[in-house]
Amino acid sequence: MTYSLNRITLLGHLGQDPVARFSNAGTAFTTFSVATTTRWRDRQTQEQREETEWHSVVCWGPLAEIASKHLHKGSQVYVEGELRTRKWERDGVQQQRAEVRARDLIMLSGQSTHSGSTTYGKAPQSGHQRAEKDQQRSQQSSTISSQSNPQPDLSYDDIDDDIPF
Repeated sequence: MTYSLNRITLLGHLGQDPVARFSNAGTAFTTFSVATTTRWRDRQTQEQREETEWHSVVCWGPLAEIASKHLHKGSQVYVEGELRTRKWERDGVQQQRAEVRARDLIMLSGQSTHSGSTTYGKAPQSGHQRAEKDQQRSQQSSTISSQSNPQPDLSYDDIDDDIPF
């Protein structure tokens, strides 16, 4: 049996303010672009070089409404989702565009919680579930922003659970 995975993770800055719209079915969606920059040193000239890649992102439903209200040009954001190719025909010519369909969004600048980031996902949650998820994301975002502090690897023997079966 073969497996496949379609998962995109981006950490970058918005290149423009998000654009909020509604589909024909009345579902809210928001689009924006995220810039990611790769830096390296040129081997021949020893000069610092960089290349910026632009990624089209689309959020749907409640996540779209949150993104349109709280994100703006220059905002730093962590986006997790899947790569989708949208195809359509314009004036008899086939068009296509690759875009990231966001599932999770963490705002790393701008309006934030006490942890320095605000997390949003696709499903509404109760206050208790949201608090637990915010705590988990807070821990995750501190790991992302602090790569010099690696987490120890755990094995199944290290997990202490009280499940009776």
